[in-house]
Amino acid sequence: MAADVNFKTDFDASVQGWNAHNVRLLAYCSDLAYETRETVVQRLENWQLHFVDFLTSGNTQAFLADGANVAIVCYRGTEPTNAFDWATDAQARQVRGPFGMVHAGFNNALQLVWSRVSSFIQQSVTADKRVFVAGHSLGGALACLTVARALSENVAPDRLSLHTIGQPRVGDTDFVQKMNQLMQDGMVRVVNNIDLVPRVPPRRSVVGHYEHCGGVVWIDVDGKLHRNPAYWETLLHLLEFTPQPEPPVAAGGTTIQGLRGLLDKFWPSWPAPGALLDLGITFLTSNVTRLVLRSIGKETIKDPVSMISDHFRDHYTRLLDARQEPVD
Repeated sequence: MAADVNFKTDFDASVQGWNAHNVRLLAYCSDLAYETRETVVQRLENWQLHFVDFLTSGNTQAFLADGANVAIVCYRGTEPTNAFDWATDAQARQVRGPFGMVHAGFNNALQLVWSRVSSFIQQSVTADKRVFVAGHSLGGALACLTVARALSENVAPDRLSLHTIGQPRVGDTDFVQKMNQLMQDGMVRVVNNIDLVPRVPPRRSVVGHYEHCGGVVWIDVDGKLHRNPAYWETLLHLLEFTPQPEPPVAAGGTTIQGLRGLLDKFWPSWPAPGALLDLGITFLTSNVTRLVLRSIGKETIKDPVSMISDHFRDHYTRLLDARQEPVD
């Protein structure tokens, strides 16, 4: 529960990458980033953190906070359907960014607050504090870009830590390779089961080529955590062979056209279900694939609403609240 949060006693700034307690607390921060300035100030005080600034410009909102040996930059995200629009509409074209080509819309959103964020990061590093950058959904994309820009401005990789939940893709292969090279284990990217948003923008489309940085922690249908990236890659591979679902139907029998349109944007013409056989028996019968197939489930194909609900930030917070360690 958020009521028992205490950054002085529970947060370990000496750990750059995965730490169950840190991930839990930063998930709370990502949730807090959606609130008003007044709520942020009060909550941070309760959590034994010092409020530094509340940033809002256009659609970009973030707060800055620090403690004895830690600094936090946390961005507000957006609701699932809005996040989907951000990641797939005309803003998904790519522009030159740090280390490669990046999402134009995310890049523009970060630019609105970058001067203040950059100054805070530099001041924190000078004060010998590690800077933890976090966010959910769109906020996760801005967090990823923030770390990349800080690195490009010569902030040492070991002074930064990136924690995102439900984050969409941000940049191309060059961007991802450089981030992975510099940050290595200093990144944590949590994906809840079949959350739709981390799968956009599509890896390959007319607007560009997108990949994800490392550090993935995938939460399966049973709520268990997996750091082995094979689960995430298997999920992506299998969903490319999932037949397009029928539109959800409301209680009165009316098709929910809004979600239908969202799915039409996301799903191109996938291979026929029989094409699963092309994946090979070894792949289909592995333990990893068996678990991922169970997470996808038959009901998901009939009713894709879970792809949206798995993105809700309270789902992430509840699952991470257990402070469990990954099973593999």
